Amino acid sequence: MNTSKQVNTMIGLLFLLVISVTLYWLWDPIRADDRIEEQEHKTVERGANLFATFCRTCHGNQGLGVLERSDLPGLPLNLPENRPDIALELEQLQARIRDTIVCGRVGTIMPAWSLDQGGPLNDEQIKQLVTLITSSQGGFEDPELGQETTQGWEEALEIANHGHGASTGDETGKTVASAVTADATTIPLSDASGLPREASEGLLRIENEIVRITRVEGNNLIVERGQLGTEAVDHAAGTDVYEPPQEPPTGPMNETSCGQIARTQPSPGTGGETVAVGPTGMIAVEMQDDRFVQNRIEAEVAQAVTVNLTNAGNNIHNMHITGVDTQYETSDDVVSNPDPVRGEETATLSFNFAQAGTYEFRCDFHPTNMIGSIIVGP
Repeated sequence: MNTSKQVNTMIGLLFLLVISVTLYWLWDPIRADDRIEEQEHKTVERGANLFATFCRTCHGNQGLGVLERSDLPGLPLNLPENRPDIALELEQLQARIRDTIVCGRVGTIMPAWSLDQGGPLNDEQIKQLVTLITSSQGGFEDPELGQETTQGWEEALEIANHGHGASTGDETGKTVASAVTADATTIPLSDASGLPREASEGLLRIENEIVRITRVEGNNLIVERGQLGTEAVDHAAGTDVYEPPQEPPTGPMNETSCGQIARTQPSPGTGGETVAVGPTGMIAVEMQDDRFVQNRIEAEVAQAVTVNLTNAGNNIHNMHITGVDTQYETSDDVVSNPDPVRGEETATLSFNFAQAGTYEFRCDFHPTNMIGSIIVGP
C-alpha cells in the first residue's frame, strides 16, 4: 500500500469515527430520557400496587375520595392539580405529600405510614406512592370521571378489581346477565350461586355502584341501589360484579406523629372572625386549610343570606350548615355549590332561618377542626 492510500484510509476511518461519535452524542440523551421514563413507569406501577393494598379503603379505588363515594374519609388524590407541569411546583408538592404519608395528619384518622413512625412502608415505597399521585405520565381525559386521569390510576383500579393473579382481587367471577336500568330493583346475574339467599347486610359492587342485597331468587338479585354514597346507573350485559370495598375506618385519631401539633379552630362562636350580615344579605367567608377565617356569622331572623366562599387553601373543602333541626345529614341541611370546592375556586350557599338560635356549620372534609356557627337573632 502506498503512502497516499494509507493517508486516505486513515482519513476515512477518522471520518467514520467522528460520525459515530456525533450520532452517539445525539442519541445518548434520547436513550437517557427513555430510561428515565421507563423507571418512572415502573415506580408508578409499584405505587399503584401499594395504593390498592393500603390506601383505597379511605381514598377509593380510583383515588377520588369523597368524589367517588360520599362516605370515604380520605381526600381526593387523583386530581389534575396534583400533577403540575412546573418543576418547582411539582417538587414542593411532592415534598408536602411525602411528609403527609410519612407522618400522617394529626387530628385526623390519617396514620403515619413510615417505618420510622411505626408504619409499614419504607422510604422507597413512600416515593412510589408520591410518584403515583404526582406523575402525569400516560395522562388522558376520562369521560366517565369527567376529568383527566393517568394510566397509573387505571392500574390501581385494575388491581383493586382483579389483583395480581387469579384470587387476589375483589372480582367474584359473576357478571350481569342482561342489561338493567338505573331504576331497576332486580338484577339478573349469570350465576348467583354462593351468595346468601337472604342478606339484608350483603353488599356487592357493579362497576362503581354498590348495591345491597335484600334477597336472591334463583339467579336474580333483589337489591337496593346506590348504596354507600354511590349512584345508581345503567349496567350493560356482561358487566363484572365485584365484592364491595371494606368499610372505611373511623379512628383512632392520629395524635402524636413526628411531633406535629394539631391545628384546631376555636369552638363555634368563639375566636376567629365575626361577620355581621348587612342589608344586602351578602357576606364573604374564606376557607384556609383546616379553618374558616370567618367562623361566626350574625344574621337576623328570616333574613335571606348569601355566602360567597373562597377556598384559599390547597385542600378540598366545603361549607355545610345544619338546618332548623340542628342535625347534620338531614333533609334541611344547606351545602355549598359546587361541592366540593377545590383550591383557589369559589362557591356560594344561601340560607334563611325563620327561628332565632345558633346553627353550626363545618367542612365535611375536616369536620373536627373546620367548624363555625351562625347566630340568628331578632
